[in-house]
Amino acid sequence: MSADQQSAINRPPVAVGAGRWPHLAAFAGRWPLAAGLTASALVLLSMLLAVGALYGDALGYAFMYDDGLDLTRGEGRSVLSLLTSGEGAFYYRPLPFVLWKGLHGMIGRYDPFWFHLLPLVVHALNGWLLYQMARALGVRSMVAGLASALFVTFPFHYQAVPWAGALFHPLVTALVLSSLLAYRAARRSGARRYWLLSLTAAALALFTHESAVTVGVLAAGLEWWMVRRGDVNRWRPYALVYLGLALAFAGWWLSVPKWPRTFTPDLEAIGRNTLMYLQALLWPLALTWRWAPPPLLDRPEQVVATVGPLAVGMAAWCIFRARRAELAGLAAGWLIVTALPVWATLPRSTSRTAPGSTICPRLASRCCGHFWPRRCAGRVAHNACGARWWRASSAGC
Repeated sequence: MSADQQSAINRPPVAVGAGRWPHLAAFAGRWPLAAGLTASALVLLSMLLAVGALYGDALGYAFMYDDGLDLTRGEGRSVLSLLTSGEGAFYYRPLPFVLWKGLHGMIGRYDPFWFHLLPLVVHALNGWLLYQMARALGVRSMVAGLASALFVTFPFHYQAVPWAGALFHPLVTALVLSSLLAYRAARRSGARRYWLLSLTAAALALFTHESAVTVGVLAAGLEWWMVRRGDVNRWRPYALVYLGLALAFAGWWLSVPKWPRTFTPDLEAIGRNTLMYLQALLWPLALTWRWAPPPLLDRPEQVVATVGPLAVGMAAWCIFRARRAELAGLAAGWLIVTALPVWATLPRSTSRTAPGSTICPRLASRCCGHFWPRRCAGRVAHNACGARWWRASSAGC
């Protein structure tokens, strides 16, 4: 590794507004804690406003899809029964059922407003947690905010957010992010409360959605990144604790009674799932689709299959030229770990109607994949045209 690469890894995040807004830079330099808290609060407020603007209508929706079955499953069953049995379903995800049972007990009825409010609030929280994770990875504040905005406004959330019964997906995302952020805080400070918080969030994530078994691998990736950045002195095998937790849960999951379900590899389904993920990675470039020529509009799958790899390759090239390959590698690892199970197992019958299953992989692409235009404009173009292109693409996003 060259000296320039090592310098880029160890370089601390630049203060908000440095260079362009000197007064903000001076404020951040004099009161860094206050500046950080202010930026964090503004991001949280922005996420809440954005989710309210995009999905506020959902608070007036009736129940839909499987809500009549899922939301009422805890009625007449004890919390212990929900935790020890997946009765009435192919899957075992007890924590949301316990939450729905508690919410019903608090308000005394199945009020669509409150049940729809839960995923909306958690979705806004995920945008804020993504901002915190991006900052922890060394991404600048403005770019981290842009990544969070792209995540919150991502179109595939149309199922996971306004549908009350899809709480599994945003909730497991919030818990996994919380566990990783607490893991980082624990490694940096050694405080026991952060270890307790991280392990508790990881355990709750496992009982929310089975995709949380990836938390151990993600913790190992975060450990590697902190060592590379110099946040910690040396590598420690603490991620093995999370891997052990996931293995213990897998054993418990196999023993819990639930409806039988068989899995057979389906090459056609894998092909469609590949197109779904390519389409997801094309956001927000896909916004230009509405202006595509009619011949292309008749062949959307061929267009995605052609443009998707080209766009991903261009992003990889720009990131490499900007000397951010380590961050891109971390994002790619996160994407592979969280996307591979869904990509390989999602059947044809649900691939068109299950965009909520891509919420964890989207974190990686939003966190580390949308700062590359600015890097290209600043380090590759080195001219006014590149700067104008960056501003225009930002406005388009």
